[in-house]
Amino acid sequence: MRFLTLILFSVLTLSTAACAQDDFETLEIQRENGETLHFKVKIADEPQEWADGLMGIKSMPEDEGMLFLFNDLNHRAFWMKDTLIPLDMLFLAEDGRINQIYYEAQPLDEYRIETVYPAKAVLEINGGLAEKYGLTLKDKIKHPAFKELAQE
Repeated sequence: MRFLTLILFSVLTLSTAACAQDDFETLEIQRENGETLHFKVKIADEPQEWADGLMGIKSMPEDEGMLFLFNDLNHRAFWMKDTLIPLDMLFLAEDGRINQIYYEAQPLDEYRIETVYPAKAVLEINGGLAEKYGLTLKDKIKHPAFKELAQE
């Protein structure tokens, strides 16, 4: 199994005070129970943005995050070096289904967080929110980046 190069998180400030509101896109998390959660996300869809990520930010509003969009479906690896806040990482299939959740990645940790299944995208939110909202592998992210796969 091959892994993409290790992705670093960055000095990208996501606080509303530091970023213009139009720097964010909206996405929904559609829960299996019918509930819908709304998040404002900064998009990382280029190599430098993947490398920069959320490194260096000191806080992030509960309804914000970062959506890493990749060009292919592949195994991913992340770490928290130089990231100052705990994060939950939701690894996403091509259709936006959550296929893995990594809870409470710890600030400044150099542990390599690797996917079990290939991922097309990764949503990072504040640590503890996945548990607070009871997110599961049956939940799905709705955003234009994800294509609808035919139901079999």
